[in-house]
Amino acid sequence: MTQISQTIMKTETCLEIQAYVDGELDASRRATVEHLCATDPEARQLSEGLAALRSAVRAHEPKFQVPETREFYWSQIQR
Repeated sequence: MTQISQTIMKTETCLEIQAYVDGELDASRRATVEHLCATDPEARQLSEGLAALRSAVRAHEPKFQVPETREFYWSQIQR
């Protein structure tokens, strides 16, 4: 194995870490990823980077309120 292939994390592992950050894993998979992040500096760095990105996106997400539909207004009229 070359040095480059040793330092590049598998796509599946990256997706598992992303799912972990997004809170999409069951308890056993979550524990596995937590152990990986505790023991692998590259995995921990990816996890922290994704968490920071998620926080930044959520903090700057524009507020958009959908206007009420015509049906909503019609439902408010007493007959």
